[in-house]
Amino acid sequence: MPWHVKYLDDLQIILVKNSGVLDYNDYKQQTIEARKLAKQHKTHGTLVDDRELINNASEFDLIDMPDLYDELKVNPKSRIAIWVSKEKSSHKQFLFFEEICSKRGWQVKLFEDRSAAISWLKQA
Repeated sequence: MPWHVKYLDDLQIILVKNSGVLDYNDYKQQTIEARKLAKQHKTHGTLVDDRELINNASEFDLIDMPDLYDELKVNPKSRIAIWVSKEKSSHKQFLFFEEICSKRGWQVKLFEDRSAAISWLKQA
């Protein structure tokens, strides 16, 4: 599996670590797992490490992700920090995703620095 989800007790956030090729079904499954852990641990912060990701989801799939959040009843107070590498070819797709989520009322933000991402998550 090119991804895993776990709760970071010391930071009280969910970590989603992606590596390799992922598609919409992978994103859906990891969102389901992250939601379960967030509910179990009563946290609203998720750090998604996409620095090693090869995105195989289409722009249409990315447009559908906020619908998935609604469908899975993800808490609207949730914050999702996406830790990316600006040098990756998929950086524009991440910016597109951030914009789509923002327009739909979701707090999703890109970061190139892990510390900055965690600080933003802790503001929730």
